[in-house]
Amino acid sequence: MLDGFRRACAGATVLAAAAVVAAAAGCASAPLADGPSGPPPFRNLRRVVLVRAIDHAEPHRAKDPLDAVRESLEAKGRTTRTVEVGARLPPELAGLSRLYSDVEVRIDDGFGPDFRTRRTDRLGKDVGPLLGGLEADGAVLYYRFGARPLPPAALSSPFGRDPELRLARPLGALAVVDRDGNLLWFDWGAPDTADRDPAAPSTAAEAVDALLRVIDGDGDEAPGA
Repeated sequence: MLDGFRRACAGATVLAAAAVVAAAAGCASAPLADGPSGPPPFRNLRRVVLVRAIDHAEPHRAKDPLDAVRESLEAKGRTTRTVEVGARLPPELAGLSRLYSDVEVRIDDGFGPDFRTRRTDRLGKDVGPLLGGLEADGAVLYYRFGARPLPPAALSSPFGRDPELRLARPLGALAVVDRDGNLLWFDWGAPDTADRDPAAPSTAAEAVDALLRVIDGDGDEAPGA
């Protein structure tokens, strides 16, 4: 299950695992913007819809981070439903496709050219009825991003070497949304810069662990705890 996925992701060391805990705790240090009162967000998600985007059917698709999340949630007694958004999505799931696109834009906006990332946001009131119609308490969304290059920095000398491209996007992200519209995500694969949190997940396996700890409510890592 999850252990097999971890083994498939190189670089997940004990030190990196400690960094995951620190990353999740960092997200928990401040409540989500305009967060609701009551139990911390995400802790009571018993029925979860899992969402990924596909361009075409993949009969022999390799396991991905969303599979690892599903297996772990189901092993702990939670109910999951997987939806693949794409060109042939049934009309009754159009709202879920819009949610997927909305969250993608927010992740993209939160990871701009200055590399100062934010990983929490608040969605509109329509999220509650959408998830309620799917009989879900929350949703986990998986994103695979293509590298988007920024314009290279200007050369200080005409005889200098061509500068390397700077990436403005992570390689991927996992996001969780609840019925109150609270949004939290963990991205990975972004370049290391002075402004980037060194404790942030650096691999998909670390992001999976961080997300599951938030949903499980381990320690004080759930936002708003």
